[in-house]
Amino acid sequence: ARWILTMLTGLATGLISIGIVSATDVIQSWRSNWIDTYWAYRDGVDSPGLLLHKVPFFVLYASANLALALASTLICQVFAPEAVGSGIPEVKAYLNGVRVKRFSSLRLFVVKFVATILSVSSGLAIGPEGPLVHIGAIIGASCTKISNFLLRVLPKQWSNRLWSNTSLDTSNFSTDGERRDLVSIGAAAGFAAAFGAPIG
Repeated sequence: ARWILTMLTGLATGLISIGIVSATDVIQSWRSNWIDTYWAYRDGVDSPGLLLHKVPFFVLYASANLALALASTLICQVFAPEAVGSGIPEVKAYLNGVRVKRFSSLRLFVVKFVATILSVSSGLAIGPEGPLVHIGAIIGASCTKISNFLLRVLPKQWSNRLWSNTSLDTSNFSTDGERRDLVSIGAAAGFAAAFGAPIG
């Protein structure tokens, strides 16, 4: 079960990393195409927007980047203020035994994912490395809750049969020590995925 949870943590973190990089590329290419279209119509005829041909180029470029950065900020401030920052200090604190408030909540995960995409796409001098470490740690912590989740979702007869037919009873991974191990594995997977390393 430990090996399966380790592989699940690494695989999920890698897929999330691919999602962040792909979404960032899509937003950046959309912004570039939009600004290229503006540049093509800049000389005056048939501007694609509301009098965009009269707006200076740098104002339009800065406005697009500012809109992405503000959207990232607002999502964090409104939905999960804990998602602000890289998340590496929180991971370090958790691994040292400090109880970090809402360290592995689903809301924090979703906000961190979306805000990372928006902030990296905005052209700020930041990257997805720190947030990916935190996202990997969240995934590692969440893998210890699979057993409790399945026990709540599946009917009792199915869950008993599932645990008797497989060795996937992860209820013993709910201890702090086991959770910290998987958080470490998730953080390492996030670090490796952020830098494109084959192993971390």
